Amino acid sequence: MRLANLPRMAAFEAVARHLSFTKAAAELHLTKGTVSQHVSNLEEELGLRLLNRSSRRISLTEAGEDLLPFCAQAAEAAAALTDRSAQETSGLVGKVSITTSHTLAIQYLSEAITRFQHLHPGIRAELSIRERFVDLHEEGVDLALRVGPVQPQDLIAKRICTFSMIVCAPPELRDALPADPKPEDLRDRDWVLISTTNPRPEITLSHKDGTRRRLAVTPTFETNSGLCALSMVTGGAGVGLLPSFAVKADLASGRLVNLLPDWTEREGPISLVWSPLARRKRRVTALIEFLESDFQSWLQG
Repeated sequence: MRLANLPRMAAFEAVARHLSFTKAAAELHLTKGTVSQHVSNLEEELGLRLLNRSSRRISLTEAGEDLLPFCAQAAEAAAALTDRSAQETSGLVGKVSITTSHTLAIQYLSEAITRFQHLHPGIRAELSIRERFVDLHEEGVDLALRVGPVQPQDLIAKRICTFSMIVCAPPELRDALPADPKPEDLRDRDWVLISTTNPRPEITLSHKDGTRRRLAVTPTFETNSGLCALSMVTGGAGVGLLPSFAVKADLASGRLVNLLPDWTEREGPISLVWSPLARRKRRVTALIEFLESDFQSWLQG
């Protein structure tokens, strides 16, 4: 097959993966008509019909299924060579899009991206802040930094740390409790809860010796934003059940105290998530490697 067919093969591979000319065009930054023409030209060159087209759906023919793995390999190799050439001539260049929660964006990721750009001035970054999980394929996002369980499906997920939910409050509230407080001492206190992690007004705490205690609480403030919950707790709104990574600075400064240092709620992961397609971009690979080590430094700082 001629080298001139590489753009046509890339167009066919994208259409076959998305089963959509519209999504393929958006990914390749081409018009829908151009993508359609590339695929038609490839079919004419090969003398084979690769796609079944109807007004409602697209499907692969047997010839299309046979050709797809070859086109995918060719597209990946071409992308790798393009990124390598750009890196060798002018360093990492291009746009990287990433999404995360409000808390991680403000407390960590915005500054981390700046540090990465200082190392690679040719990088342009787009940070999307969402409390919900984003469909990376649907929204064209390269990378996600996600809190909590991840169901990758056709994505790649790499855990970079584990966090726990801990019971925190300002020091003056701690002074009003017994010398060695137990979970039941907090039952009648005002609570601030994150609704996405505690949809019911009930928490289950685990002691370091394995003992578990279920506690019904009365939330006076609920929010889907971890950063907002943190602000309310530091402002004296009540006892908070907050992620350990989110409160580390406030614990270190003394603005908050851990009321039950031997007790935590469930542990959860923080993961980097990306698609196999994004992995083909050298700039995305470099950002993943950077964040893996940089996040650990931030946690320990």
